Amino acid sequence: MEAVKPAFGFEFGIWPSGGVPSMWNLKNSGGLARTLRIDLRQGDDTSKMFVPSCGRDELVQLGQDFKDRYERGSKLTLCLEYRDTYLRAGRETLEIDFDDLKRSGRSLPYSFTHVAALEEIVEELRRLQRD
Repeated sequence: MEAVKPAFGFEFGIWPSGGVPSMWNLKNSGGLARTLRIDLRQGDDTSKMFVPSCGRDELVQLGQDFKDRYERGSKLTLCLEYRDTYLRAGRETLEIDFDDLKRSGRSLPYSFTHVAALEEIVEELRRLQRD
């Protein structure tokens, strides 16, 4: 039964060297999630999103404001509600406490997927062609 359960996490893009990424996505590495409801909270702000379905390795773009959110501070909470393949209700919460990261001196190391690495290679080749 765990094989059909969605497995959510963050995936980042547009990541400057030694900096904080700007684009961020929700990635599902598990089973199909249906009627995915996303509540994004930071401080007094709440954004609500809806995705009819989110399959394995699918990305949902959360925005291009991750760096702004990092600089704003406080805790970022993503509350997810969904139905799995068997239509069972599920909930998951993802959090990033920006103030704690800064207080503890933790950086955000660059991380990437194979697809992101290939996209960066393509961009670099395009840049070299223009020059």
